[in-house]
Amino acid sequence: MPDVPQEDLIRYGVMALVAIVVIWGISKLMPKKEATEHMLPRSCKACGWSGRVSKFNLKCPKCNAALGAS
Repeated sequence: MPDVPQEDLIRYGVMALVAIVVIWGISKLMPKKEATEHMLPRSCKACGWSGRVSKFNLKCPKCNAALGAS
């Protein structure tokens, strides 16, 4: 391992910490994506489960039965 002066290690650590804080701050300013755009309310006739499932996978998460249109 090459000899790196202590001052450089501290400087690199501070720069990394500042970069992490800036990225975290920017991520908090970005709008949140809604995951409900593709979610549909459904109920299962086989087991009685009801809730929201993806329109791309219309299967009951409890019993894996096919879910029909509501």
